[in-house]
Amino acid sequence: MITINIELRPTDIPEIATRMNARIHSAIGIGLFRIGQEMRNMGQRLAPYKTGMLRNSITAKPSRPIDKVTVGSGVKYAAMQNYGGIIRPKKSRWLTIPLPGVRGSIRSHEGFFIMSKRGNLIYAKKSGKGLKPLFVLKKQVRIKGTRFLSKAFDIQARGRAKQILLQEIMTALK
Repeated sequence: MITINIELRPTDIPEIATRMNARIHSAIGIGLFRIGQEMRNMGQRLAPYKTGMLRNSITAKPSRPIDKVTVGSGVKYAAMQNYGGIIRPKKSRWLTIPLPGVRGSIRSHEGFFIMSKRGNLIYAKKSGKGLKPLFVLKKQVRIKGTRFLSKAFDIQARGRAKQILLQEIMTALK
C-alpha cells in the first residue's frame, strides 16, 4: 500500500484565501457589469420611442470598486415615462396637445377655439365645409407609466443574474 499525505501549512491558508477572495470578488464585479449591460440593452428595447433620445440615454455604470451597477437615464422625462404621473403646464394655464398629423406649436397655426360636446377645449381651423381640430387644451394630463426599466429588470436581471454570477465565479476558479 502506498499513501501520500498533502498538507497545508497554517501559514499558507491566509494567502490562498486572500487570492481566492480577490478572484471571486473580481468575478462578481464582472458578473454585475454583465448583468447591468444586459439590463441596459433590454431597457433600450422596451423604452418608448419617438425621437430615440430616451433609448440612447439609458446607461449601465459600475461603481468603483465594482460592487454595484447603476442602470438608468439622465433624461428629465425618463422617470415620468417609467412610473407615470401627472403633467401640468409650467408657463401657461393650458397644455396644448397636438392631434395626430399636426406639426409645430399652436402659435404656428391660424385657427380658433371651440368647446367639444365632451367639454374639451379644442383649437381648430376651417377645412372646406367643416372644421379640422388641431390641438386639445388640457389643464393636466395623466401619463400611464410604461415600466420599461422595471420590466427590463424583471426580464433580464432576475432571470439571468444568478446564472451570470455563477458562470463568472466558476470561470475565475478554473
